[in-house]
Amino acid sequence: MQIYNTGETRDEYFQTQIKRSRTKFHYCKVSYFHVKKWKGIIEKREQITGPILCLGTRNCREVDMFRTVFNSGRLLNFLVKSFEINRAGYNSIFPVFESFRRSSIQKITENSIVGVEINPDAKRQDVLIGTFDELPEEWENLFGLIYSNSFDQSQEPHKTAKEWLRVLKNDSIIILGFSEDDPNATDPVGKLSYKDFVDLFPGELLFFQKSSSRYHDVIIKIKK
Repeated sequence: MQIYNTGETRDEYFQTQIKRSRTKFHYCKVSYFHVKKWKGIIEKREQITGPILCLGTRNCREVDMFRTVFNSGRLLNFLVKSFEINRAGYNSIFPVFESFRRSSIQKITENSIVGVEINPDAKRQDVLIGTFDELPEEWENLFGLIYSNSFDQSQEPHKTAKEWLRVLKNDSIIILGFSEDDPNATDPVGKLSYKDFVDLFPGELLFFQKSSSRYHDVIIKIKK
């Protein structure tokens, strides 16, 4: 892991990340089939319990994909996967199907699927607008699963990892998407490997896949 020292103040960092999110707001790396695969991998070994949190979720489509795969019936799953397209990111021909039964960030239950995004344009009932390294105090030991492909946007990666661990339950699951790209002004954390995540998030490595594309996946069972 390498860290790019931007020298930004906290407010400057916020503005950089909001601007970056807006330039790529309609781009989603996560497809229905990714989430379906991850769920299958985890359920071969572990039972997933508790609410799910997506961090740095940009346009929030990944929140919809987790809710569809984990909490919806066969018909909605069929409709969502049938109408998914991949054109400069994953989207849907009929996105209305992906909006059914969204959770509330104000009332998180065991079945909730919610997100956090720094860009205020992402505001909706199941998404908290804020930074992913300063989460609500009342979320401590709340979540059974975290997903993020935005760890490289951390201003302080060790602080970010500590905060994510704080809101995870013991024996919870974290799924992380990452690249090995060099760090830069908008993605200050770079040259990541699965070993970095194993060090940052103590527990059991359940899965690692080095993709033929730039993005790789790691799944860890957290031991606190």
